[in-house]
Formats: sequence, C-alpha cells, structure tokens
Amino acid sequence: MNKTTLHQEIWEREEDDSLRLVMPKIINSDIGFQLMFGMSENHICYTNKQSQNNNNYETKIYRDIEYTKKHF
Repeated sequence: MNKTTLHQEIWEREEDDSLRLVMPKIINSDIGFQLMFGMSENHICYTNKQSQNNNNYETKIYRDIEYTKKHF
C-alpha cells in the first residue's frame, strides 16, 4: 500500500477558479509530477466524486437460478 508523503503545493487556485503557478525559493520535495501534469487532485474531492458515482448505480444480486429466472 502506498504511504502518503508531505509535498510542496506549487499551484494556487484563484477566486475565478483558475490556477496560478507559485514556485518556492527552496525546493525540498519532488514537484516533477505537478510540473508535468498540473495540480494534483485533492483526495477528499476524489473520494466524494467516487462516492457520488457509486451511488448512481444499483447492483442486482440474484440468490439462485430460480430467483434469477423469475426476476430477469
């Protein structure tokens, strides 16, 4: 399992929802991903999106063959 690490955020979100690049004077972490792909997605927002998407679908569970034939 991956371990979360502390890293520097080099992107700041403006009032109009645009991004602004803010480079620190001292870089003491790996910021290569952010430079290539932009702002990394917030874990809380990602989890909320995933939960909302999962709630859009209902999984059907069939007990046995007779139940399946009756309800299919």
